[in-house]
Amino acid sequence: MMFGFLDAFSRNKELLLGLTAPESGLISTEGLPELHPSQEENVQKALAAKDYFLLQGPPGTGKTSFALLTIVEKILKRSPDETVTILAFTNKAIKEVCNKLNSAGIKYLFNSSSEEDDNSLKTMVKTHDLESFGEYVKSIRVVTSTVASFVKYSNDLKAFFRFDTLMVDEASQLLEPQLAGIVVNFNRFILIGDQNQLPAVTVQSDVTTSINDPLLNGIGIFDMKVSLFERMFNTAVRNGWSNAYGTLIEQFRMDEKIMQLINHYYHDGLRCALSERQNLDVIYPKGDESKISELLRSNRLIFIETPLSKTGKNNESEADIVAQIVEKIKICGLSEKNGSLNLGIITPWRAQIATIKQKLEEIRITGVPVDTVERFQEVKTELLSTQPLFQITTSWNAWDQLG
Repeated sequence: MMFGFLDAFSRNKELLLGLTAPESGLISTEGLPELHPSQEENVQKALAAKDYFLLQGPPGTGKTSFALLTIVEKILKRSPDETVTILAFTNKAIKEVCNKLNSAGIKYLFNSSSEEDDNSLKTMVKTHDLESFGEYVKSIRVVTSTVASFVKYSNDLKAFFRFDTLMVDEASQLLEPQLAGIVVNFNRFILIGDQNQLPAVTVQSDVTTSINDPLLNGIGIFDMKVSLFERMFNTAVRNGWSNAYGTLIEQFRMDEKIMQLINHYYHDGLRCALSERQNLDVIYPKGDESKISELLRSNRLIFIETPLSKTGKNNESEADIVAQIVEKIKICGLSEKNGSLNLGIITPWRAQIATIKQKLEEIRITGVPVDTVERFQEVKTELLSTQPLFQITTSWNAWDQLG
């Protein structure tokens, strides 16, 4: 895809490299009363952007469920002919976007060979003849796809679908080569992500990815492990291009005390927008006189020091403590759903997952999801669907990544 970047118009390349300031039109005076203040401000800025907009969405701020969906709805409403292409890195992420579009009644074409989605390209081809398929495609203004599928079929898509506005969800997980050759093909693009959560995954060492060229360093390119989103966001902040970036600050997921654990990553700007939460003694009505019960009923954020493991990726002591806590949570009366505790356990290592699951089986507790940070982030809408949720995280490193 880097050949697409090299073939692009000079101005498009200069915009990506931070050599040209992005342009923006007038902010609409039409209010969006259904949104919180930072959501409304950033949606309006995204709609006014002529070149690009970079939206940082910290944990629980609704960057997909509120911001992305609202931007799409407003584009379709205000511009009768404008098309929107929505991309995401993983299949799970783009399916979540498709579900949101379905719920909002927005018609779209899913660029996928899957037959599980009634709006997928494969389903449409199989259920339409050539004439009716052509008419259907003409009525479509939204296309969704993973980045990989878009790269594979972009030339075919371009034959019947205009590339007006591009939106990329979870853009902070994508490196420069994965996106640079795509965004230059659109009239404008909106990248949504958060560089402080899960970064782009790379296997190269710092030595092989560091950039020491003075010209590249001068435009903010120091490390090829940094995502396009993060590099452009930092450039926009450094140059004072406030029309081209923004951060959502109202979060709806974490209790205030938990939020403060990560707030320093966002310059202490996050605000808790949760409605009133249940008291812990209501969540755990059957508390006893044990130390663990006392901790559960008095704190939403608990740190327990454990002995260091000799293996690094497996810790028996930690797993034993996790099992004890889970058992006590069940005894204390944490609500269950479909026969399973409303509880999640996060650990960085696969080996530790197996150890924790074994410990839970020994005390006959099943149905509790135990997984890595990446997996919880990818399928959080499935695993973390109800409240109250008690989350056990093994190792500070996991908390640091999850935010």
